[in-house]
Amino acid sequence: MSEIERKIEDLIAQKEQQQQESKKLQQTKLEIVSDVDVVENARGIKAEIISNLRMAKTSHMKWISDVQILIRLGDIHQANTTIPVNYTSCDFGKWYYGEGQRLSEFSEYTDIEEIHQSVHDTYLQIYSLYKKPIEGSLFNSAKKQMAEREEKARKLDVILKQYSKLLFELLQTLEKKVKSLSSDEVINLI
Repeated sequence: MSEIERKIEDLIAQKEQQQQESKKLQQTKLEIVSDVDVVENARGIKAEIISNLRMAKTSHMKWISDVQILIRLGDIHQANTTIPVNYTSCDFGKWYYGEGQRLSEFSEYTDIEEIHQSVHDTYLQIYSLYKKPIEGSLFNSAKKQMAEREEKARKLDVILKQYSKLLFELLQTLEKKVKSLSSDEVINLI
């Protein structure tokens, strides 16, 4: 083999080696881009989960506000149209049994269910107080019945607020946990 043929073979070998190295670099670049995409996607998913969690929290605050209207005004018609009695029918319940299921691996999420049901059970008692018509009688005047109803409603309202406070604390803890998740952990929530 002549000197020129050896140089040509060396150049061909170098070119093949460079092509292989170029392919490896391309593959590494694709992997890096893919990792960046995963991180960006995870950030978007995390932001969406937190946003939905906050909207659920806000919807519960509105629901509680509507209950306060019922208690303060004794307006059952308002309650009939705006305050769901069933814990799966309110906006918070729809989130919990829908989108919120992504967070079901967290103990706080599981704890929320019982407290949320207790909130609605307590509200059902309040609702029932106002649903029952007041009819004055000889021994039990309408004014006395209304006063008794209001007293019972205030006591139940204290319980309702305690349950709501626990619910908000769990939601706050859950939000902190979601914020602290790594990209891989967020992707696993999907």
